[in-house]
Amino acid sequence: MMIASFFSLAILGGMLSGYAVFVEPRNIMIAEYEIMSDNLPDAFDGKRIALITDIHHGSRGSFNLLNQIVRLTKEQSPDLILLGGDYARERPQLLVDCFTKLSELKAPLGVYAVLGNHDDWNMPLMRTTIHDAGIELLHNNAVWLEEKGERILLVGVKDLWCGQATLAGMRKELAESDFTVLLSHNPDYYDSVSTNDRKNVDLMLSGHTHGGQITVFGFYAPVRTAKAKYTTGLVKPDASWTTIIISNGLGTGGLPIRFFARPQIVFVTLKKTS
Repeated sequence: MMIASFFSLAILGGMLSGYAVFVEPRNIMIAEYEIMSDNLPDAFDGKRIALITDIHHGSRGSFNLLNQIVRLTKEQSPDLILLGGDYARERPQLLVDCFTKLSELKAPLGVYAVLGNHDDWNMPLMRTTIHDAGIELLHNNAVWLEEKGERILLVGVKDLWCGQATLAGMRKELAESDFTVLLSHNPDYYDSVSTNDRKNVDLMLSGHTHGGQITVFGFYAPVRTAKAKYTTGLVKPDASWTTIIISNGLGTGGLPIRFFARPQIVFVTLKKTS
């Protein structure tokens, strides 16, 4: 009886290990969210944002997902595409290959990127490669996105660990009634944002955490790269101001496995409240 139980556990362990190594890291999911706001201009009601982050192209366990990422994103026809950092392993050719594929992504409101903590190994190459892909790098600056005479503000900040992230670029010509999207690789950055600035951020999009990457059946992540409250999904840290959405990302870091933290592309639909 004990022998049979041992072999059953061994088989189950082998199956779970195989799933974590070979199945889940390749199994990209589409994560859908809807954000409602009084501040959203009528022209942006129904607009969809795609968040692609933490590809880690070329890293162990980060299978070549680029074709799948681009195909799935195109199928959803987002109006705005945001890239959240940690693009490729520290090799020039891997970075070029990554952005050559990402250059196929187009959206009516544009494609924008910020950098992550694994992207500061060759800043001149990083900037050139992103520019050559037709993607605009937001590095502590902001851009107005316009539609039918109305506009929302998109802000991108440097990585919390590797740069001096600041929202100074957000404050220019900004009224509290403007709808603002903040793109930050690391969700922990929100805790360093002043109360006055938080009131001006309607939606913050981040990655970095990999959803914990290896979890206890999705309930608990033993190892985290951000505070527990920012592990994954939708978070409302304040009573009424900012909504934060944290993506599980796409590639892997450290151990080349995922367990109940599936890779994902996040899609956010903006809705006018009234």
